[in-house]
Amino acid sequence: MSISKIGLDPSVSQGTKSSTLYKAQQDFNALFQAMTNNDISGAQQAYAAIQQLQPSASNTQASATQSDPLTTVKSDWTSLGQALQSGSLTSAQQAFTQLGQDALAAQQARHQQVIASTSALRNDVQSINEALKSGDTTSAQKLLAQLEQNLQNSRASFGHHHPHTADQSAVSTSTTSATTSTGTTGSTTA
Repeated sequence: MSISKIGLDPSVSQGTKSSTLYKAQQDFNALFQAMTNNDISGAQQAYAAIQQLQPSASNTQASATQSDPLTTVKSDWTSLGQALQSGSLTSAQQAFTQLGQDALAAQQARHQQVIASTSALRNDVQSINEALKSGDTTSAQKLLAQLEQNLQNSRASFGHHHPHTADQSAVSTSTTSATTSTGTTGSTTA
């Protein structure tokens, strides 16, 4: 079985050692170590510590949809907590592995969205530049309005964070090598 490690981007934690982000990183590292070492008690303690760092449900806004990759990650997190509560190490390891896989997929999906958004904005700016060079101010004004709309859409998708996801941009997923029963290992991805 391969156990995935989901952690915080190391570059973010530098200089933020007293922050909640740093505490979450430390607790998640403890959870990963406990899961890797088959330490159900340590995993339960680390999970509880991470849960205490999360804002209460009344402070969060429900904007995620069923198809949202973060909804899947949240569900996996809940499943991990339930498995840890039940004391089943095997179930907890399976839930932790699934959490790692789904967190990686969510990170990759977000990355693709950012690339697509950046490309659209770049095209808008180039179109405005071309319209201005040709002296077509009417088209430039229309394109500027389109650029403003695209910027607002990008901000809504990527720049607006709900209280429970304020540090989400700092989250990175890496699959750390963990030997499985077949002898294969995972690879590290940043």
